[in-house]
Order: sequence, then C-alpha cells, then structure tokens
Amino acid sequence: MKKCLFGLYLLNDNVKQVAIIESEKTALIMSIESPNYARMSTGSFNGFKYEYLAPLKETVINAFRNKGDMTIGRIPLSYLTKKGFNIEVSKLLENKDFKDGWDLVDVLIYESEK
Repeated sequence: MKKCLFGLYLLNDNVKQVAIIESEKTALIMSIESPNYARMSTGSFNGFKYEYLAPLKETVINAFRNKGDMTIGRIPLSYLTKKGFNIEVSKLLENKDFKDGWDLVDVLIYESEK
C-alpha cells in the first residue's frame, strides 16, 4: 500500500490549484464551508513531502499552516520550488490575533460563536 495525500482523489484535469492543510478534519470541514479549493491534507506536520506532493507538480499549491508554525514540514520550500512546485504559503492565520496551534476550523468555530 502506498500512502498519499488525503483528498488526492479530487485531483483531475480541471483542478488548477489546491489547498494543502495538515489535518484531514480541517480539509473535510473546509471543503464544505469554503469549496473554492480542492482541499487535501498531509495528515501530519511530517506529511508535507516530495513523494506526497509529486502528483500536484503542475498545480498551484496553497499551503495553510497552523498558527505559530514557522515551517511547512521538514523539507525546505526552496527545495520543492527547485523541483518545479508552485507553492504559496498562506499567512492568513499569522496576521491575526489567534492562539498558536489554531487551524482554519478553529477560526471558523471562533468566528461563528461571536
């Protein structure tokens, strides 16, 4: 059995950009709440690696990291860029006053409780 990104089955010729998130739960919930991206998950901090991302090489990748995380996985983005990946790291959570460790679903819950 070969591991892959959660949600990789969403990839087809019509998908031009994807959102990569650490948590499967977040990918699933955000797919429902904001279906503007094909959302996929690495399953863990260490899941952001070349082997998993290889099928996305011709796709714009928008990486959403948890608040306070300064890196995406253990592989430098410069390495992946040199390998031909187009990766943009969202600063959406970094530019707000949220707690470290929060992800997009935490923000969604927080905003809905206001």
